[in-house]
Amino acid sequence: MRNRTITLFEFSEDNEKLINFSNDLATEINSNLLLVHQTDRLIPSFTDAETKKGILEVEKKEAIVKINEIIDLKTHDIECEITEKNVVNYLESLHDSSVCDWVIVKQKEKEEFESFFTKSTILKIIEETNSLLIALPQDFSYNMPETLYFASHPKFEINHSQLEHLLNSLKNQVKKIVFFTHIDDEDNYFEIETHLKSLEELYQKYNTSTKIIVGNFANSDFKNQMDFTSSFLVVQKGPRNLFDLFFRRLSIDNLIKKAAFPLIIIPK
Repeated sequence: MRNRTITLFEFSEDNEKLINFSNDLATEINSNLLLVHQTDRLIPSFTDAETKKGILEVEKKEAIVKINEIIDLKTHDIECEITEKNVVNYLESLHDSSVCDWVIVKQKEKEEFESFFTKSTILKIIEETNSLLIALPQDFSYNMPETLYFASHPKFEINHSQLEHLLNSLKNQVKKIVFFTHIDDEDNYFEIETHLKSLEELYQKYNTSTKIIVGNFANSDFKNQMDFTSSFLVVQKGPRNLFDLFFRRLSIDNLIKKAAFPLIIIPK
């Protein structure tokens, strides 16, 4: 399966680091890079197709000029697309079963994470597409990942083919994979330990380790016990109770907004 990197961006933000990071990632995973901007220009519904196409072409030319000030699109073989479609619908229109899409999005500074995961673009991408999603916090340092922290629990089956594809694509960049679970007094420690050790053994060709975080205040426990310098948190898309286990327990809203580390969500 070949990779494709798709970065969603807005002109209201400082995109230099985002685009350079996306290009570095695309190079690392041997993929082309597509930059996508959803136009905020109001196009009346009664506008004919030819006029609408002309409006979008003008905006695309403006976008290319701005992006070329950051990075040479032709030299790096980067495509740019301006769409009037909702970004989720646009991503669905690109779907190809032979391609693994790595979609990169940046959290808006003013957007609350709670709404980000109920009504926002990120949640819609998670729920309605089968893309691999990378969500970057506002103050992300834009370092390439050297460590992956994979959140797992024995109650939920892992998409091993997607995880293997992720690890294999980043094998020259990632130096360490940590399989971890957060538990409290109600969890079976032995069951969790056995589950994590089985993952460590299964992926032993990589540099793997395991970690069990014990405590009732997951947010502080998590930040205190994990080093997120050049690290990504990886969680698999799954049922609502899977997100309950990791997102609510770990208060990911605060972690992403304040702890400045990126999140990867792989398809189920």
